[in-house]
Amino acid sequence: MQAKNPTDRTNSEDTKLLKRLAKLYTSSGNHSEALEVYDKLLKEFPGDRALLIEKADCLMAAGRILDAEECLERVLEIKPGDPRAFLSYSKLYGAMHDRDKEISFLMLAVNSVPAAWKLRLALAAKLREYGDLKGAQVQYLEVLKIKPHLETAKFDLGLIYMGQDKFDEAAREFSEIITNNPSAFDAHFNLGNLHFRTGKYDAAIAHFTVAVRKNDLAAKSSYLMGQCFLKLQDFDSAIVTYERLIDSEPDNISFLKSLAEAYVEAKEFDMSYDVYERLVELQPKSSEFRLRLAEHQNRFGKHSSAKMTLKALFQISPGHIGGHRLLGEVYAANSEYKAAAEEFERILLVNPAYSDVYISLGKVYRATGRYEDELSVLRKAYALGNKEPSYLLRLGELEYDKGNEACFNKFERLIEIAPESNSAKEAEYYLRHGLQAA
Repeated sequence: MQAKNPTDRTNSEDTKLLKRLAKLYTSSGNHSEALEVYDKLLKEFPGDRALLIEKADCLMAAGRILDAEECLERVLEIKPGDPRAFLSYSKLYGAMHDRDKEISFLMLAVNSVPAAWKLRLALAAKLREYGDLKGAQVQYLEVLKIKPHLETAKFDLGLIYMGQDKFDEAAREFSEIITNNPSAFDAHFNLGNLHFRTGKYDAAIAHFTVAVRKNDLAAKSSYLMGQCFLKLQDFDSAIVTYERLIDSEPDNISFLKSLAEAYVEAKEFDMSYDVYERLVELQPKSSEFRLRLAEHQNRFGKHSSAKMTLKALFQISPGHIGGHRLLGEVYAANSEYKAAAEEFERILLVNPAYSDVYISLGKVYRATGRYEDELSVLRKAYALGNKEPSYLLRLGELEYDKGNEACFNKFERLIEIAPESNSAKEAEYYLRHGLQAA
């Protein structure tokens, strides 16, 4: 056997060093130095396709698109169908913002090496980025035929299914990821989100409890966990969850709003009052928060404060119907019945289908002894389909006192809507005894 020439070995080592040097120059942005090295190498190896492709990538990075294209054309002259050249062409057209050609050349690269799952995965990701979700879905499924448990493909496919509202298919992908990798926090988060959207709140909490261990998912997971507790009417757990979130982000509007809502559901109105005051401080132009604060002020008998808050609300949102209805309630609570009636009547001129306002106006008429007017407006609320139990009882009683058998329809409807309420028990009395009990 003939011994290798030491000079050949030295030349080979020099070539390797030059190739590494060219790549180093390219990665550090020294494109002119890199191109000098590539030109030197290509003089010695003019048909080296790998070198030509690397030079093309360097030219692209330097913004010399036409020169890069010339290099790639040379590669395809040497070997038509070279997948690496197709891939570089795809990068080139991506740099030129020509999406159609970028995708076309990436598809050529994939089709030239069908078993190259990494190329197919890149194609799927690019299609998804550009909004071709059906095309991306096809490619992810092809990847999974080659690599059945590839987490990246299953995760992205699950996201596509979520966007298509294919919740069962999405849940299957995320569940399989978790089976193979119990610490896949993003999969836990998305599966929890799916369960939340489909009303499976206990299952959602179980997954959010895992996802919360990842820093960038902690706040989102805790927030949605709090929403689950609210849906399950576990108000104490919801309050604890949001209080912890606010400890870390005291001015977060979403967290404060959810905490206030949790306090309201738990009937801890003194606590929700404080939170709504804070929300108004943070977002003084929010009509919603001013309205909620005014509701609390009215609840606690702070009628002057409620009027001032509503005055500020009307400066932000003139003609705010909810605000004007609440102002009527404030007047009524403060025994300013004339002002209350005028406020409600003005609302009904603008929106004659606002059935709750008929009920509020009826209460004012009752307080001022205008029973015929009360009966008239409550009948309008009934005609509009209002289902508030207490007014149905009152409407039935007014008709009962007049000996009008239509009262029984109101009592029956009340019992159907709220069978366990005290109002329903009173309605049952009237139904049992008939008009002779009047």
